[in-house]
Amino acid sequence: MDLSEIVQSVIEIEDLKARVDKLERIVAKLQGKREKQEAFVKPTLEEAREYCRERGLRRFDVDKWWHLLETKGWTYGKAGDLKPVQSWHGSIGTYKGYPDFQKPAETMSVQDMFNSQC
Repeated sequence: MDLSEIVQSVIEIEDLKARVDKLERIVAKLQGKREKQEAFVKPTLEEAREYCRERGLRRFDVDKWWHLLETKGWTYGKAGDLKPVQSWHGSIGTYKGYPDFQKPAETMSVQDMFNSQC
């Protein structure tokens, strides 16, 4: 091995070390994100009501949503493929796609209020 081959090998080794360092930083960052994600804590019914009240969503539907997830053990999906809820805020965002969940409280008619109570 002559000197130029040795220098080239050293350069390649340094390049590999830099790549390994970069990959280690990426892995550490990803692990940090996973560690930051705390275990799911289900909301109290009042927390869910307050969250929806701030967004103008009807309280009855919040109760319905909360009790539905409570009975399902805070999971979602089809019977054979249930997955744990990871974010209750996101679950509300998905659930409010149902037509009777989208009306803000101040625009509900008396008939709507009556129907939601039955």
